Amino acid sequence: MPSSGSKMPKQRRRMSREARRQDILRVAAEVFAQKGYRPTTIETLVEAAGVSKGLFYIYFDSKKQAFIELIESYFNGFAAVLEENHRRLEEVFARTTNAYEVLGTWRDNILRVLQFHVDNPNLALVVYQEAIGSDEDFSDRVNELSEHANKMVVQEFRMMADSGALRPFDLELVADVSMGSVVYVIMDLLLKKEQRDIHALADKLLDYHSRALAPDGVDIKRIVEKLTSGARGRGCTD
Repeated sequence: MPSSGSKMPKQRRRMSREARRQDILRVAAEVFAQKGYRPTTIETLVEAAGVSKGLFYIYFDSKKQAFIELIESYFNGFAAVLEENHRRLEEVFARTTNAYEVLGTWRDNILRVLQFHVDNPNLALVVYQEAIGSDEDFSDRVNELSEHANKMVVQEFRMMADSGALRPFDLELVADVSMGSVVYVIMDLLLKKEQRDIHALADKLLDYHSRALAPDGVDIKRIVEKLTSGARGRGCTD
């Protein structure tokens, strides 16, 4: 029987196969975001994850496979946010075309996009800093997944334009500009690693986009000011 002063051996945390796989991917995202894809080696990944090479190769054929899975994970999560945003906007249009309600939902949708990226900073950095332009396979997949996201945004703008909430415009061009500005804000937010008020950022993006696209006869300034002051008072989107 061990003496009172002896230490019990440290128990290794047991994880299910899927939990272990996700843990390795989580660590890989941190490493790729900090060091970059090319400088990162298998040795770097397994050391950071606290696993052996043999265990790593049980889950992934290569560093490249793990990296591609991270890209997929980012876009699957982002697509889920966009699909939920689309559903919410459809629900609003099913009951009203009131500009205040439509723009309020649009603002909340912007906030959910920002929140997703704040919650998944390493995945976002992996995609926008490392995947784009670094490898033909990576870039092709990013482009394919980006197109899917862009189509959903185009559909949302079409709904708003058809309802009269926005003035007529080149849907594809405006969707590109809108997504581009949001991505720029996201990358600025993540790269600077500063604490930023994403509610205030959502307000500014709504103000910027809605003023540019508001139809004639709509007092967009008054609506946006009412929305943003109300959102700041609530402090949440739900």
